[in-house]
Amino acid sequence: MSMLLDINVKPRKRNGFRNASAPFMLKCLSKETISRLRKSEVGQGVEPATPTMARRRDQLANDIGISPELMEQEIGKLFYELNNEIHPGVLNESEISKSKGAFDLRSVICEKLAEDASKPVLTEDDRLETIAYHTILIRIYEKTNPTVKYTDSSKIIKHGDGMLVFGGTRLLNYLYVPGDVRRIYDNVKFKLHNKDDAVILSSSVTMSSDRMTMAINVDVSNEHTHDLISKIRMTNYITYGDRNVVAPFIIESMGLDRGTIVIHLFTNSIGEALTHWMDDCTRLFLRMFASVVNTLKTQENGEAYYSPGLGGQLPIDFFRALRGTIEAINDNGNIERISISTVVYELFSAYAASTDGTLSNRRLRSVFGGFQHLESFLKSFITLFGCFDRFNRIASYNKLDERGTMKPYEERKRTSDMVADMMNKEVGLTELTRTVVESADKILARLRTGGEEFLKLAVNEANVHITNMSNYMR
Repeated sequence: MSMLLDINVKPRKRNGFRNASAPFMLKCLSKETISRLRKSEVGQGVEPATPTMARRRDQLANDIGISPELMEQEIGKLFYELNNEIHPGVLNESEISKSKGAFDLRSVICEKLAEDASKPVLTEDDRLETIAYHTILIRIYEKTNPTVKYTDSSKIIKHGDGMLVFGGTRLLNYLYVPGDVRRIYDNVKFKLHNKDDAVILSSSVTMSSDRMTMAINVDVSNEHTHDLISKIRMTNYITYGDRNVVAPFIIESMGLDRGTIVIHLFTNSIGEALTHWMDDCTRLFLRMFASVVNTLKTQENGEAYYSPGLGGQLPIDFFRALRGTIEAINDNGNIERISISTVVYELFSAYAASTDGTLSNRRLRSVFGGFQHLESFLKSFITLFGCFDRFNRIASYNKLDERGTMKPYEERKRTSDMVADMMNKEVGLTELTRTVVESADKILARLRTGGEEFLKLAVNEANVHITNMSNYMR
């Protein structure tokens, strides 16, 4: 028997650019940034960012729309101010490692860059007058508090079986790019519907081309907070505005138990909204999967971690959100009675039955508008399942069954070979993604030509992935 890779992939709370801590920031520093800081402030043990972290940092720069060099500079300035909040003076790595505070690094950098851009052209002597990061950090950061803050604690009022949440003073806007500071709208209402009642959230939102995002905080010690979070987790669908428009949504799991509520609503026209939602869910999962694979590449011990909830920024319950949105658009008042398996069968069968690019299923026509949007949605949907299947094989590589035994050698060998292939090739993950997308295209083609037998096979396969994904999201 050939040797198997030693792989151990487990869930663990992790920091990221939306949930950045001081230890995480320290790992982001470039070699150039370290050399620019005074030696008395850096400590001899500080190592520059690993190739994996450098790639993540460069990707963030690309997402924000700035150069990698500027991103390195801003992270260096931010870390300098952060260190002063934790341990004024020289850098004390022990104090850094003990600090628990966290903040949304992406939004902080975007706010600072937006403020800098709004200033008039300055002389060299005047440049010190630009905003410093500490003016933002003093509002949102406490070194002993891991809560990511966007507002002061919002008020929670029980109203019958429902709840109203409002009134938290804004401390930091949720930003994707610096220009988002011009796209903040106040007093927007999101209505979260579950089985018996609703939660209304009222706050400012950040608008972008395909979504709006609300980020608020509630006090976890409030007598109503536990009930509020339970209701949020059970959301079937969300409406917004005075006209109660139904929109696909993502309620992030990351930080929710600490009272940080982040909700994204996809607000395009019929058809585009759910397609963009699906594309975004797939993109978020692929980014998490890439992080796991890249960590396995660089860690000699074969260990890698992923945030609970498959990355923390996926919907709390992906399938509840999908089912609820489709049924709410069709004014179905019995959402809980519809199984996700029924929804998947309807999606696949409607696609299979379409002719000449025409979507004959009335219910799905009201959701997707036409055949092309449904096709785009299903391509992302099947791609997500394909990538999840690979991830699940890696994450369950060492898991024991109910009898306490390992998976068969042949199955573990296939997984080991798959991981080795991804790790040994520079384009391994890119190649994997391409293969999964090509497979999705083939499945869609077979749905059109394979008849009822292939349709049932595809639905059954999807149901297996749904069950497995749901286990990770609990």
